[in-house]
Amino acid sequence: MFHFSAVPLEPTNVEIFGIDSDELSVQWNPSENADAFKVTEYRVQHRKFEEKSFTNTSLIASDDKTQYTIRVQPLEPETTYMVRVGALNKFGENFNDESAHQTDPARKPFSDIFLF
Repeated sequence: MFHFSAVPLEPTNVEIFGIDSDELSVQWNPSENADAFKVTEYRVQHRKFEEKSFTNTSLIASDDKTQYTIRVQPLEPETTYMVRVGALNKFGENFNDESAHQTDPARKPFSDIFLF
């Protein structure tokens, strides 16, 4: 198999779902030819909209996986987070464009729901 001596292509079909008050899920597919780029790791980065530094969550790349999913937590309620996903190999990293997602309001304690 041919191997590219370059930074990998960014992950594809990045989707944010399952947004709650303190967490969200991120799903993506490896890029075409990810195995030829010898992708070793995928990194999900998130930050609050007004902040500059990211928090990283990483998953080891696997040749037999066609889709990845990761849960990002803990997050703050009613806060806008910027999220992006990158592919990494020994030559560097390549991230998709950031997208903004707002977490839901905090849940009321169960005891508050049934007050009469």
